[in-house]
Amino acid sequence: MNKVIKIGLIMIISWGLIVNIALIFSFERKYPEECELTAVAKVVSMKTEKERSNSYTVKIVQANRENVKNTKIIVYTPKESNLKYGDIVQISGKFSKGDVARNYKGFSYRNYLKQSKIYGSMYTKSAEVLGHENSLMEKIYDLKIRLYEVLDGLYDENANSFLRGILLGDSSTLDDEIKENFKNSSMSHVLAISGMHVSYVMLGAQVMLDKLINSRKLKNYMILGMLGFFVIITGGAPSCMRACMMSGMLLMSQNFYRKNNVYVTILFTFCVLLFMNPYNIFAVGMWLSFGGTLGIVLFHQFLKRLIECKCKIKTKWMKSFLSVFLVSFAAQIMIVPIMIYCFNTISFTFFISNLLIYFLVGPMLALGYMSLILGAFLPQIRWIDCYF
Repeated sequence: MNKVIKIGLIMIISWGLIVNIALIFSFERKYPEECELTAVAKVVSMKTEKERSNSYTVKIVQANRENVKNTKIIVYTPKESNLKYGDIVQISGKFSKGDVARNYKGFSYRNYLKQSKIYGSMYTKSAEVLGHENSLMEKIYDLKIRLYEVLDGLYDENANSFLRGILLGDSSTLDDEIKENFKNSSMSHVLAISGMHVSYVMLGAQVMLDKLINSRKLKNYMILGMLGFFVIITGGAPSCMRACMMSGMLLMSQNFYRKNNVYVTILFTFCVLLFMNPYNIFAVGMWLSFGGTLGIVLFHQFLKRLIECKCKIKTKWMKSFLSVFLVSFAAQIMIVPIMIYCFNTISFTFFISNLLIYFLVGPMLALGYMSLILGAFLPQIRWIDCYF
């Protein structure tokens, strides 16, 4: 029976990859490079505020062009517009697929959009609201807006932008200079929701549920649901989905009393992410996430045994420090080549900077998520902002 299930899963994933590879070749045919587009569309994102406009992701319902139904595009509207998730709008304007990389290894905005299955963007002078469609996703986005408001109330502008990035995966308001500093320090992965974030979410959920539920299976199922919710609330970046899927498979292996094979888990997760969207292959965050995980799996135990054979470490705090250092070092063995290839830059202080991450960013994540939860459900605790 297990063999039949495995063969079935392999066939489903293989078929999905074939279908999605076909999507790559059909993607460019949906829209021309530029065209005049008139459409009725559904808003499927929150508002992103720009300097002179607002932007929304919309899903085409009807349009003056064929074969574009159910495709997603980004719409830039006048600053005074205030659309909500689920609004059905009439839009009209000039559509463009987005710029491609002009230099070798340069940034391709078009490939960046493809990672979210977005075909391009357009500017419209007005977006007439025709109706509204209620859904569960609307409630989730309302909660996300609530979390943004909590951060606005607790922290100043600079801290707010940084915490939006590391807590909720939204770095759109983060200053470009700060992003560049993270990239030059080989710490861009900090701004992507990944394994470190998921581990703190799981730890918090475990501590909370241990006080309420005795059944391990039920706790694991509830944590699995929380991880799914976490993926949605943080935007579903490939690095976040990788961490949540691998953690979810570990929980399920415990529930079904099966040994979790980390290599099979990594391969299965990689295939599922490509099954969901083949353009994830272009996502640098995905490569950094998988690279760091492989580095830890391949090299951490080897380095630990090597150090223990060469050095006799007796004190407990030195063993803890060495363990953290080796985890960081093992991850960097795989991350650094990816950083060099993708960004053409490397910082020789990356070992120190990434070691500090585990001692500084970790507590920041724990306290940040606590302030989000308390601020969302207990608004009266916002007086604590005077102590930050």
